[in-house]
Amino acid sequence: MKILVADDQPTVRKAMLRILRELGFSDMAEAEDGYAALSHLKKTRFDLIISDVHMPAPLPGIPAKSGIDLLEAVRLDPELRKIPFLIISNDSDMKTVVRAMQSGVSGYLIKPFTESAVREKLEMLGFATRETRLSPSEAGPETEQEPESTFPAPSDQEFLRTTF
Repeated sequence: MKILVADDQPTVRKAMLRILRELGFSDMAEAEDGYAALSHLKKTRFDLIISDVHMPAPLPGIPAKSGIDLLEAVRLDPELRKIPFLIISNDSDMKTVVRAMQSGVSGYLIKPFTESAVREKLEMLGFATRETRLSPSEAGPETEQEPESTFPAPSDQEFLRTTF
C-alpha cells in the first residue's frame, strides 16, 4: 500500500510518517504543498492521501493550494477520485469541516494527532494496520485478532469523532 503525506510543516510530515511506520506501513511519499502532492499523484499510484488543510503557496506570486483544493482536484480526476483522502488539521472550525465533507473527504483528524487516533481513522477507512494483520500467535494471548474486512462508509457521527 502506497501513502502520500502532504503537509507544509516538515515536523508534522515526519511525525505522520513515523506513526505510519509504527502501524506497519512502509511505502510512503511526502509533499510539502498541494502542488508537490499533485505532481506525485500524476507520476505514481497511491492508495491513500493524508493532507493538511492549510498549506501556503510554494513561491511568492503563486496562489496557495490548500488541502481542500488538493482534495477537490483529486475528486475531479477520474483516475484519482476513488483514493481515500484523510485531512489532518489544527482547524476544527465547522465551516472547514463541512467544506471538506462537501468536497468528498474520507476522514478528518485534528492535530496534534496520536498513533491511536491515526490507527482508528485508518481502520475506519478499511486499512489494516500492523495490529489487525497479526495472527493470534504473533499478537500474544491478551490481544484478539480483528478480522480484515472492508468497513462500510463512516456515518457523519463516526466521521466527526476525533481524539483530541
